[in-house]
Amino acid sequence: MSIETILTHMNEHHNKELKDLVSHFAGFSANDVRLVDVSNNGLKIIADNRDVFAPFPSPVAKEEYKNAIISLCMSISSKDSKQDSALLDEIHSFISGFNTILLSSLSKDNKAHISYAPLLRYENNYYIYISEMANHCENLRTNPNASQVMFIEDERDANSILARKRLTYDISVEFMPRDELFEKVFDAFEAKVGKGGGVSTVRGMSDFHLVKLNFMLGRFVKGFGQAYLIKQDGSIEHLGGKGGNPHGNPHAHGNPHGGNPHNPHSR
Repeated sequence: MSIETILTHMNEHHNKELKDLVSHFAGFSANDVRLVDVSNNGLKIIADNRDVFAPFPSPVAKEEYKNAIISLCMSISSKDSKQDSALLDEIHSFISGFNTILLSSLSKDNKAHISYAPLLRYENNYYIYISEMANHCENLRTNPNASQVMFIEDERDANSILARKRLTYDISVEFMPRDELFEKVFDAFEAKVGKGGGVSTVRGMSDFHLVKLNFMLGRFVKGFGQAYLIKQDGSIEHLGGKGGNPHGNPHAHGNPHGGNPHNPHSR
């Protein structure tokens, strides 16, 4: 197979694979990609007007270019899948240390409000328990699809005060009835945090409401040059811009999206 034939075939039929190579070797997500050359050392790709080189593991003869390209694409897909899974595991582990959540909501007159609420977990879903007296309660009723939540590393634990580990999510919310599910969710909450500190007292208060959080698009920042977009299908995209290969950074990840594909905390 000639180089010209390879270029035509890859550009016409394997655009996704070329984008995956760019993401893996250059650390950014490209919109426009084009394979422009193949050598015994690898592939030269133009991605969003930038040169990207995807190397073969070892030099190959010209007659083996086709098989080498297939092997390279398959290996990248497998590695990235494992790395995404590991990153999601790291997110799950990060979330598990929190019993409260930072909450940003929008009022009926479009004013932003920041607050926090206790975080409840049950069967791979997440909830908050809030009072009608709190501003965020009315805000969530008025704008149930215009809120964000944040989990952020304690300042005392951060390697740098400028790069605290953090996870944010766009969310939609659902106000839940006081039914059998409510009792199970609150039982799990009391088992985790205990009944003291007013927890058992507010359980029976009718002006408090259980609100389900539906996690959508998210962003996880581990540190400088280590920002990741968590898409609604559970896939991960590195947001490193012109940085190097994001997979050169040590991860501890995995797919926590159990029953809810947008919930990285469901393991």
